[in-house]
Amino acid sequence: MAWLAATKPDPPATPSTEPQARGTLPIIGYEIKDGSLEIDYLQPDGATIRWWTDDPAPSECSVKQAVTGLGSDRATIYLKLYWTDRPEAYDTTDQACRAGGTWSRYPHATRVAKVASGTTVLTNGAIVDPDGTVLAPAAPGNVVPERNA
Repeated sequence: MAWLAATKPDPPATPSTEPQARGTLPIIGYEIKDGSLEIDYLQPDGATIRWWTDDPAPSECSVKQAVTGLGSDRATIYLKLYWTDRPEAYDTTDQACRAGGTWSRYPHATRVAKVASGTTVLTNGAIVDPDGTVLAPAAPGNVVPERNA
């Protein structure tokens, strides 16, 4: 009977419900509007993105933002992309939810946090122009350009 157990196929893989990191979204620029930091960024083409603000992570493709240095004269922003596989109706495929492929044709914007006017905005991600051309590859301390500066 040992041979029977050895030839038995493996059970189908169970989707992981743990968020899988998919990279950092590229940032185009920023503007401080009414004391709020607004970040322009690109997202993967064909991806429907949900914002991950509370645990647990939302299903499918999501972005979790992190900001360090609030209250100082330098704030660092991270926009991290995640995939969470759950047995629900998908708006985005697993393959579309990846940083580094084709970017959407239009920039997106999000308000991140309250900051003082004159705050220097940094990221460890890539700085790109609106068509996705890399102006500065991902590196610690990249200075994010101010919109219309």
